[in-house]
Amino acid sequence: LFFVISGFVIAISTMRTYDGSLNYLQFCKSFIMHRFARIVPLYYLTCFIFIIFVEPAILFSGDLYHLLGTHLFFIHNWFVSDQGAINGVNWSLGAEMQFYFLMMLVAPWLARAPWWLITMLSIAVSWGWRAVVFHYSTANGAPNVFHEFVYTTQMPGMLDEFGMGIIAAKFVMSDVGKK
Repeated sequence: LFFVISGFVIAISTMRTYDGSLNYLQFCKSFIMHRFARIVPLYYLTCFIFIIFVEPAILFSGDLYHLLGTHLFFIHNWFVSDQGAINGVNWSLGAEMQFYFLMMLVAPWLARAPWWLITMLSIAVSWGWRAVVFHYSTANGAPNVFHEFVYTTQMPGMLDEFGMGIIAAKFVMSDVGKK
């Protein structure tokens, strides 16, 4: 439900920002600036507080620079060892920021795309991603549930959930939804 709501909010924001009045580069700059201003300061602050007050041993670990770098660029969800390493409750922000980036890239297409195509693509990508993850996670015997969780919750694996939010946003923004 969280990713459906995120997909809805992010899609509404994208469609309202990219209304055709800005050229695409102006849209990208505006979109990135607004998203970063809204998310990044609080995220970095919570990571800093977590390291200083909850897990100060991270400062002396050999993984400090790796952890800081992956969290700085919102790619911490790509690594099993980083999942939940700094402020585990923020684990989903990596996938969300990657989804913001995807929405920025597809904004011109999103406004014109029919709902059924968005639905089909989002389901095909996410279910295909999960099938590959499940295939490779069980190839050598018993599955590792934590690894499956980490890899299935990558942004491509969550596109069906984000996609349902996009469909709801397209409905709300449509003539029918505005009545």
